[in-house]
Amino acid sequence: MYTPVDLYYEGVLAIQEKWESFDKTKGSFEKWALAVVRNKTKDVLRQESRKASVRNESTDVALDSLPGTAFPRPDESYIRKSMESAVKEGLKRLPRPYAVVLRMYYVDGLTMKEIAALLKLHESRVSQIRTSALLRLRDFLSIRGWM
Repeated sequence: MYTPVDLYYEGVLAIQEKWESFDKTKGSFEKWALAVVRNKTKDVLRQESRKASVRNESTDVALDSLPGTAFPRPDESYIRKSMESAVKEGLKRLPRPYAVVLRMYYVDGLTMKEIAALLKLHESRVSQIRTSALLRLRDFLSIRGWM
């Protein structure tokens, strides 16, 4: 039987395995990573449930159909809080202009053009800062096992 910690590590491994499939044009990394972890956790729990059903087949009763024996759903809030905490820590370690650009782009929803106007920079420079910040953040998260 898997513990929440086991499920957490299964999710982290799934993110590492599927990293190449991440497409930033289809949405944020956070949403993509959450979907990968959620799907991997569901797969692991389904496999565990099937194993339990096969082990209990001799009595013609699936283990998960007995009262009080259903497998718990993964605590998505725990995974999300852990990931958010790691991202926040990574953002704190970025130089201020990098963090500002990421906040304006991802949190405030501003376009590169709007950010450039507010910061009095060229749009290409804002793009460079954002890309560099994301690479630094990815490296930080990678060192901590999130990628």
